[in-house]
Amino acid sequence: MKKRISQLITLIISLILINCVIWTNTNTNSVSASKVANQESITSANTTVSIPGELSEKNNVVFTRDGGKGLVATFKEQDGATGHSVYSFNTLTGEVIDRLDTLNFSLVTPTKLTISNNDVLFISALSNLPDEVDFIIVPINADGSFARDRQVNLAFRVPVTEDEQILPDEISLSADGSYGIYSNKTNIFVFSTTSGQIISSKQIVLEGALGENNRIESFTYDQQNSRLALIHQQNGQYFILVYTLALDGQLQFERRIRLPKREVIGYGSKLAFDELGTKVYLVSSNLGQLSAYDIASANLVFKKTILNLAENDKDIAKELAISLQLNIQTGRLFIQKPGHIQKPGHIQKPGHIAVVNLSNLSVITNIEFNQALTGAAFNSGGQKVYVLVDNKLETFLVDTNEKIESRELTQKSLNLSLYAQSEMLGIAASSSVQLIYQ
Repeated sequence: MKKRISQLITLIISLILINCVIWTNTNTNSVSASKVANQESITSANTTVSIPGELSEKNNVVFTRDGGKGLVATFKEQDGATGHSVYSFNTLTGEVIDRLDTLNFSLVTPTKLTISNNDVLFISALSNLPDEVDFIIVPINADGSFARDRQVNLAFRVPVTEDEQILPDEISLSADGSYGIYSNKTNIFVFSTTSGQIISSKQIVLEGALGENNRIESFTYDQQNSRLALIHQQNGQYFILVYTLALDGQLQFERRIRLPKREVIGYGSKLAFDELGTKVYLVSSNLGQLSAYDIASANLVFKKTILNLAENDKDIAKELAISLQLNIQTGRLFIQKPGHIQKPGHIQKPGHIAVVNLSNLSVITNIEFNQALTGAAFNSGGQKVYVLVDNKLETFLVDTNEKIESRELTQKSLNLSLYAQSEMLGIAASSSVQLIYQ
């Protein structure tokens, strides 16, 4: 009897051990399969979109609201002709969806793209006229095609003098997409995005007085609080002009802030507003100094010097844009100086990024590069910074300044765009768009 019980116990133990082995093998295979699937998913998350033709640094990438579609224009066509194509593509498959030919509507060359929160695309374009900038407004359908039947064209004359040949191509949009904002260096315009009609305008500089020392240097529009800031240079003195964009499209003047005479604001610099729109932040390119001003009183709130950000040569500083971006969630201010774009007769100037905690004015990130930056972006959570430099995509942790990734790119990188909701990066290259999911 005891022998039978012993044999039965041995049999039960054997069955248990066999089942354990089978379960372990099955589970291991399942985990291995899961790992393979994840690896495939990671690999497929990096997509290259082949674009017919050639891109330039002006041809940025934009994304639809859901991130499912991307858009980019061309600098040159495949046959070498001046670019006249805008492409839409699927961001998951990399497949080109549709092509808009700007020659079908007007003789213009598309450059910078801007897209609204309701997927209306604004195409800035160089006109065949030497003193005109054109814009094409076209909604994007849900399938990524262009709604050509609702397209609107408009143009702005840009005064050109012997020493002032710049043709601004930037547009900002109201939060609801109803209005667009544009500056031709002498005036600021607000126009309807559905009809192209000018709703309001303000003349800041008399056309006869326009020059490289008397012009609108840049403008910044904040959708959250409908605040607009212009940088106006007048004979070497810089001013901030603050307006509010009303619901009817009219510009309401708020304050003119005079900056110290010794400060230089680089052409094309971007300012930032606080969450309530009561303060405006800027950085001087010659002093590397972060300043905040109270808009209601025009009084200085604080100054903070950022180490190694200054450019002592004022003439060079005038060409070095510094852009600010506030992350409201973390109260961190992202400062980006792309550096000097290489030109004949110019000295190469390095790029620089910094992050400042506005609660205590501590500089938590401060990195200088050995050459100009092609692009940079601050992630939506405020913890990471992506930088394009030397044909590499580098990722830094804000809190530690640690470089956590350096990725070699297959083609020459031209610029960087970020779709914040999913941290998808769009990198324009010489003949493609590389999409990288973080």
